[in-house]
Amino acid sequence: MGLYRRTFRIEAPVEVVWQLMSDPNRLPEWNGAFDRIENASGRLDEVGTTYTQVTKVAGIELKGDWEITSVEPMRRRQFSGKPPGFSRCKGVESFEAANGGTEYTVEFDYALWGGPIGTVADRLYGRSLMERIIERNIEQLRLILEA
Repeated sequence: MGLYRRTFRIEAPVEVVWQLMSDPNRLPEWNGAFDRIENASGRLDEVGTTYTQVTKVAGIELKGDWEITSVEPMRRRQFSGKPPGFSRCKGVESFEAANGGTEYTVEFDYALWGGPIGTVADRLYGRSLMERIIERNIEQLRLILEA
């Protein structure tokens, strides 16, 4: 089981950040873990929205299902799912206005497949990979939103 929490500053108003990050069609534009989205039942700021993440690894398509479980518009969103390689993942995203920009905090509580082997793999490789992916996602968001 792993826990991850990090706060990033994005130089764009909360409303702008929220709108982009709530559009399922734009998720692959900034989130490198998503090659495409399938079967989105609504926007990502609506409780109960479900969608399927499609990721390609070494030419093989992997899929994971997600659901939005709680929303406080423009402030907080919770989600849960089973992304590729994970047995479960729950997360919280928080958005706070700060001097014309947004303090964005992301938190994950996750477990990889494989029980004890997954725990070791997470310590050796998984967490650092997840951190790099999230950092790249934030940089991509900044390129889009701070332009």
